[in-house]
Amino acid sequence: MSVLATQFLRRTTVTLLNAPAAPTEVDIFGPESGTEPPYAENTDHVIRPRQIRQNEAGFVVIDLPGAFVNANIFLRGVEVYSRNSIPMQRGLGTAMFPSGAATPSSPMLKRQIFSSSANDTPTTLAAILSILGGTLTGSDATKDTPAIKVNADEFVKLRLFNNTGGPVTDTIDSKFDLGRAAVNTSGAH
Repeated sequence: MSVLATQFLRRTTVTLLNAPAAPTEVDIFGPESGTEPPYAENTDHVIRPRQIRQNEAGFVVIDLPGAFVNANIFLRGVEVYSRNSIPMQRGLGTAMFPSGAATPSSPMLKRQIFSSSANDTPTTLAAILSILGGTLTGSDATKDTPAIKVNADEFVKLRLFNNTGGPVTDTIDSKFDLGRAAVNTSGAH
């Protein structure tokens, strides 16, 4: 069976306030289709064959901009949440067609990739950048290596703490590579 691989770029403008009471939370969403009105509910058939983008899964590489790679900006957490916006339909483990479901107000934590309770992990550390993907050495130094897997209906939440002395604003680029098998991280299609 063939799988259609798609790539998607999300640009998120973020302002980190200086040393706030809590870290700034940044939600990184993948491609999304608009919700549709409900149809064919509680039946075994559907009348619209289109699949929504929220069902796509794959990997994401998050590039922290130069302004955020700073010894006084700290990564406090990287987590993957499920929006739970795709309710299951009859006979399916997950919704395969639009159902008009509203986005929930309280997403559910699925995986914690990185967590720190103190400002001990500056974004200048190579280990931090490699968690987000894209940082290798030698001949692979410029190759994006997807490090965060996102399943259908999932998004990534970053927590960044700014202690630079003033607000910092920049754009975070998130590169999604969707529709690939979880074991295929070679970049070849």
